[in-house]
Amino acid sequence: MRLRHLEVFRAVMLTGSLTAAARMLGVSQPAASRTLQHAQVSAGFKLFQLSRGRLSPTPEGQALYAAVLKVYRRLEHARRVALNLRNQGVGYLRIAATPSLSHNVVPLALRKLRAMLPELSCEIQVQHTSQIVPAVLAREIDIGFAFDPAPHEGVSRQVCGEGEIVVMSAPGMLNSAEDSIGLAALADEQLIMLHDDTSLGYAFNRLCEEAALKINSSITVQTYHMARGLAENRLGVAIADQFTALAGNPGLIELKRLVPRISFDICAMHHMHYAPSTATVKLIECMGQAAAELNRDLESRFSSRAKSRARPIRGAAPSTPGKKARIASAPRKRATVSVE
Repeated sequence: MRLRHLEVFRAVMLTGSLTAAARMLGVSQPAASRTLQHAQVSAGFKLFQLSRGRLSPTPEGQALYAAVLKVYRRLEHARRVALNLRNQGVGYLRIAATPSLSHNVVPLALRKLRAMLPELSCEIQVQHTSQIVPAVLAREIDIGFAFDPAPHEGVSRQVCGEGEIVVMSAPGMLNSAEDSIGLAALADEQLIMLHDDTSLGYAFNRLCEEAALKINSSITVQTYHMARGLAENRLGVAIADQFTALAGNPGLIELKRLVPRISFDICAMHHMHYAPSTATVKLIECMGQAAAELNRDLESRFSSRAKSRARPIRGAAPSTPGKKARIASAPRKRATVSVE
């Protein structure tokens, strides 16, 4: 069968009639009918049968259609490669990033990049790490960003930033005023767990296993943003990367540092056998700057909260030189936090 045969066959499958298929392809109905007849002769079996005024595919036609869809996916891939090769000279960058990086790190990095390269055009995709790696190898994207991706043959990895796992809860859910919480203390909470398929989930779950902690959990998720949403709705205490934690309304979530600290790298991935473009190199630099800026935001958030706790309470008795100020009301007892 020729490509033109497949084109008419696909159009009939999509529209359900020869007339609509001909209109879709911009040809006459008799021409489409002749091509479909030639396709059936080449195939050696009927592709359609008439049912209630519509062309319905035969079982053989259904099986062939599955193969035709694969052909068209490869054609679409070839079209994208050609588009990228044509646009490389004028600054065209195809980017993929995991959902956690897409909310604030990538937008902030692109703002910095566009300030340097205002004529740059971008195509941005949000994908999981398992999708980014094959896309890099197939040259469907120029650069991908993820947390701690596993080494892969043919993919070059470059660390461009770092972050840490934080604990998220709805305001008031954790009975502690401290900015950090120990792993053992989390065992007493209803946790929203991350799936082992995620890099941070794998690291956290292994740490719990090594500490022989029995975790109380009835919800497991695969995306950090979902974990945050569930925590905001008081369905449990969640762990996630700091970038997801910083995204959204800060009034809906309380953050605490996890002790011991679990850090991770933000890695840029590109094809090992193709040198990255100037725009790609600059984007990697901008991603590092964006991550560092958001790290400072996290520090500022904890710092401002500590200052708020240390601020004298209105109505307290004034202090006298050489003596400590006394609070009129009795201090509230804080819950002790086990730090391991």
